Amino acid sequence: MSEYLFCRSCSTRFSIEGKEVAACPKCGTPADLPSETACPRCGRLYPQGTSFCSIDGQAIFKLCERCEKRGSADANFCAHCGGKSVGHEVLAQRKEAARQEFLRKDRKKRKFHHLLLVLIAVAVAIFFCGPWVGLYWMDSKGYLGSDSAPSVSSLRLSQAQIEATEQAETAQRTAAFEDIEVRVGEITDREYFDGEYTEECRVLFPVFVKNNGRVAHRVLLWYKTGDYGGYEGYETLTLAPSEEAQFDVWYTSFRGTSGRGERACVESWNFTISLESVDEMLRADTSWSSRPADWTIPMADDALLSEYRVVER
Repeated sequence: MSEYLFCRSCSTRFSIEGKEVAACPKCGTPADLPSETACPRCGRLYPQGTSFCSIDGQAIFKLCERCEKRGSADANFCAHCGGKSVGHEVLAQRKEAARQEFLRKDRKKRKFHHLLLVLIAVAVAIFFCGPWVGLYWMDSKGYLGSDSAPSVSSLRLSQAQIEATEQAETAQRTAAFEDIEVRVGEITDREYFDGEYTEECRVLFPVFVKNNGRVAHRVLLWYKTGDYGGYEGYETLTLAPSEEAQFDVWYTSFRGTSGRGERACVESWNFTISLESVDEMLRADTSWSSRPADWTIPMADDALLSEYRVVER
């Protein structure tokens, strides 16, 4: 089977079978990558495979916007699928923009539903309260006897009744949130990458989300791995009654190479997860809005480096 590459300059696909030195037939760019790459911010040279600059912390790699695989900092296109390579900050900004767009549409839809509910409530109020208002007006004009219509005080809701109604509505919205249960499973995979300046340890663990209610729920979850500078993400799940769904999360730990040796690679961290919405009801409209997080789960891994699967970048 012939082997193919994508040109990192013009994205042209070409065969490298039987060639010791391959170059793009369209633009002439060599197919083999240089042995060193420069930091985009300070220009310091590092060997290929280095993830971050040791001077200013700048990422020395790009991610494919299609398959999200890593490439060199000077690559314009992905060598795996031919997609365009962009900085990981740009990719993160695009994901954040997509999340903001999702929340904007969600708020717009919720406003429409609230307006529809208000119109329905007004129509119901007119239907049921209209006759009583008519009786009150007729009584004020003397068209009816003193015992024909109820008093105005009997038609008014007290402030306490209004507050009780609002509390009941908040409790009803919160009940849907209380149907959801989250737990974390055991670590299922471990990866280790040994760079010249940094070590990268990754562990994969499952997150289980269960619906303990009697009706189906659609939930939007926000999660974060680590306390400071950890990875943040979102997950949307649709759960039937008593159904439990699962999604996997990677936790990555970067550490210097000065302490190489047979030791625990990741050690401990915190996994934080919160319910952002349930059935299009935001947490801001429930009694959970004052919580900083719904679940904070301490995580730990005392596996030695020898138990990690070594990967190449």
